[in-house]
Amino acid sequence: MSPKPLRSIFVVVWILRSVLAGGPLPRVTHVVLGAVSDHDARIFARANAPGLLELKYRERSDAAAPDWSAHPSRLTVLNDTDYSGVFHLADLVPQSSYEYQIFFNGTNQQNITDGVPFFRTLPPPHANAKTSFIFGSCLARHWGPFKSFTGIQELDPDFMLLIGDLIYTDVPGPPNQHYTTEWYRWKYRDNFAEALIRTVFLHTPSFMMFEDHELRNDYDQGTNGTLYPSGR
Repeated sequence: MSPKPLRSIFVVVWILRSVLAGGPLPRVTHVVLGAVSDHDARIFARANAPGLLELKYRERSDAAAPDWSAHPSRLTVLNDTDYSGVFHLADLVPQSSYEYQIFFNGTNQQNITDGVPFFRTLPPPHANAKTSFIFGSCLARHWGPFKSFTGIQELDPDFMLLIGDLIYTDVPGPPNQHYTTEWYRWKYRDNFAEALIRTVFLHTPSFMMFEDHELRNDYDQGTNGTLYPSGR
C-alpha cells in the first residue's frame, strides 16, 4: 500500500476517534514565526493530535504570484513533542517578503492563520539599512488581553526580542506544586493562544529567551536544577 492511502486511513481514524469522544477535530492550534535573518526563517507549528504538518511558501510580488514551493520537510508530530515541529526555510532573498501556508494532514489551516500570513527577511550584514525592533517581557495570561500587541502590529517592527517570563508557571502554580512537562506545555499553549499575541506571532519574527518564571519564581539553579529537564 502506498504512503498516501496509509496517511488517509491515519487521518480518518483520528477524526472518528475525536468525534466519538466528543473532542475537538484534529487541527493546528498554534503558529509562531521565530528567528528570521537575511537568508532564512524558522516557523513553529503545533497541532492538537498526531499527524503530518506541511508548509508551503512563496515570495510576495506585485506581479503575478509565483507558484507555492513545498517545504522539503514534512513533519510527523507526536505526543513526545506536544504535536509540534519547526520548519526551517533556507536560501531566502534578503529584504524580501514571503507568505506561507500551514497544512495539517493535507488540510490548509487558514482558520488558525487568519488567511495567508507573511513575513520579511532582514537586510544583509553590513547593509546600509534601517532596522526596527520591539523588546519586552512578562506575559501572564491572567493579565490579558495583551493590548500592547495591537500597538506592535501597528508599528510593524522588523523583529521582536522577548527577553523572559513568557509564561508564569507559578501563577497559579500546578496542583500540589507538582511541576511536570505537561504542566509547562499547557502554560505555553494557554499563553500563546491569546488572540492578540497569536496574530502578531504570525507575521513578526520573534527571538525568545527564558528567565525564572518559565520554570518557577526566582529560579536560579541553571541547567542542574530539578525543574530544568521538565521545563526546558
